[in-house]
Amino acid sequence: MKLKPALVTPPAAPFASLAEAKAHCRVDHSDDDTLLEGLVTAATAWLDGYSGVLGRALVNQTWRLNLASWPPCQVRLPLAPVSTIASIKYQDSANQTQTLDAANYQLVEDALSPAARWSSTASLPSLFERPDAIAVEFIAGYGATADEVPEAIRLAARMLVGTWY
Repeated sequence: MKLKPALVTPPAAPFASLAEAKAHCRVDHSDDDTLLEGLVTAATAWLDGYSGVLGRALVNQTWRLNLASWPPCQVRLPLAPVSTIASIKYQDSANQTQTLDAANYQLVEDALSPAARWSSTASLPSLFERPDAIAVEFIAGYGATADEVPEAIRLAARMLVGTWY
């Protein structure tokens, strides 16, 4: 059983700014700033994260994926791109939180999605039976700033704002 991923730490900065939205819409006054900020927020929600239409994280953010049991070879991560697996924690057979040694897995990306792949020598421990027995925390996004998000995605956000405005 895999639960819906949870946002642990949101992006430190938005991937689209009010100034960019105003420039795109050719607005040179501040009368509509509140409206435009709302539209930037809506465009971000439409595109970014697990529930966004792109299914991608844009500016770096930390997510957690919970699972009930160890998958056979790897854990597929529900967002891309992924730069780091921050930790894999699990509830041992005594229901105590433990951290899986990073030597037991590696981050891989293939044609499907990023994954935490078990090393060939990994010995995965027994788990306490619960739906969130494993917690994989990972950092997803193109980078720490909006400038690192591909321009095509940034343009799509500006076009959404412009259309809605």
